[in-house]
Amino acid sequence: MDAIFNADYKIGVFKEDSMRLAPALSLLLGTGCLSVDTLVPPTVDEDPSLPTLAVPGSLLHGEVVGDPDDPLVVLLHGGPGADLVGMRRQLALADHGFQVLIYDQRGAGRSRRHDVGAFDRLDLVDELAALIADHSPDGTAALIGHSWGGQLAAMAVQELGDTVTAVVFVEPGPWTDERLAGMGLTSIDMTAAGLNDVMWLEQVVSPADHARLDLRFLELMSRQTPGYRMSTTDPMPFHRMGYVGWMNGAGTAPDAPPPDFDLVQGIEDWSGTAHFIWGSANEIMDADYRAAQEAPWPERTRLVVEGVGHDVHWVEADAVNAHILEVL
Repeated sequence: MDAIFNADYKIGVFKEDSMRLAPALSLLLGTGCLSVDTLVPPTVDEDPSLPTLAVPGSLLHGEVVGDPDDPLVVLLHGGPGADLVGMRRQLALADHGFQVLIYDQRGAGRSRRHDVGAFDRLDLVDELAALIADHSPDGTAALIGHSWGGQLAAMAVQELGDTVTAVVFVEPGPWTDERLAGMGLTSIDMTAAGLNDVMWLEQVVSPADHARLDLRFLELMSRQTPGYRMSTTDPMPFHRMGYVGWMNGAGTAPDAPPPDFDLVQGIEDWSGTAHFIWGSANEIMDADYRAAQEAPWPERTRLVVEGVGHDVHWVEADAVNAHILEVL
C-alpha cells in the first residue's frame, strides 16, 4: 500500500494494483480501521504550512517562482478538480526569464473546499484574473493550460482579452459542450455512493465528506481514461483531486442545467497566438480532434510529440519546455 499512498502523498496515476486495492480500502474506511485523513493530503485550511495565494472569496495552494520583474506565465492544471503537481516540471521556465505562477484552482488539489454550486467556471476565470493582477509586472500573462486547463485558458481569452498575451494549449479539452458530451468524459456520479442524501439536497459538504469524495474521485478517474495512454513508467503524480470542485467547474452539480458552452466564440478579435502541444499516442484526442481544436484559432502553431499520450508535458518535459521557450 505504501507504494501508492506514501508519506509524501505521491499518489500518482492509479494503475491495476490500486484497482485491486480499492475494495480493501473501502472496507477499511467503512469499518473505521483506516482514516481518510491518512490517505488524503490536507488542504490549506488544514495545514497552515502550505504555500498559499489569496484571491477574493477563497484561499489557494500555490506559489510564484522567478524574478517578479520578469513576464508572468501561469500554469493551469487539468480537471476540473485536479492539482498543480503534474505541472511542476514547467516551473523550470523560471530559469529562463519568466516569473511562473502555479496553483491549485478553487476547490481543487489542496486549495480551500467550497460547497456544491458555490462557484462556477466563470468564477475560476475571475480567480485567474485576480492572480494576474496581483503578480504580473505589466498586468498581462501568458497561460499554459493542460487538458481542462486549456479550456480555462480559452475562457480567459474570451473574458480577459489581451490581458492574455499567448496561450500554450497542452492537449486541451473540447471547446464546445456538444463535443464534450460526445467524448463521455463527464459521466461520473458518486453522490449515492454511501453518502447522506440530505447532504446533497442541502448542497453542504463537510471536510470529511470532501476527503472521502476526493479519494473516490481519484480512484474512479483512473479507470475512466485508458485511451489517454498516460505513462506507467513515469506516471504523472497527483496529490489530491477535488470532486465537488470538478462538479462546480464542469457544471455537473445535482440539479444544474446541462453544460452549454462555446469556448472559441469571439476569439477572432484576440491579438495573441495559440500554441498547441499534443501527444501522438492519445487515442481520445486523435488527429481529427486535434485538427478541429486548432482550426478556430487564427494565429496558431503546433507540436506533436511522438509516442506519448495525454501527459506529454510531464513525460517529455525537456522537449516541451524547450518548445515553449521558442514560441513565447
